[in-house]
Amino acid sequence: MAGKLPIGSGCFLVSYDFTNGKDASIMLVAQKDTKGETTVINGFQGEEAEELFAKLTTTDKVWS
Repeated sequence: MAGKLPIGSGCFLVSYDFTNGKDASIMLVAQKDTKGETTVINGFQGEEAEELFAKLTTTDKVWS
């Protein structure tokens, strides 16, 4: 899939595999359509994947 997704509401599925130096770190971003089919819309590897993972999983905010 090339291009940008339309702005609206939805949910992304994020998958990651960090093997601590045994293999390349990878993060995939996917989206399910209305039929339940999953499409990978972006992928990241190496340091970029690890930095993005840290941004997504580290917070100093409290959500209520």
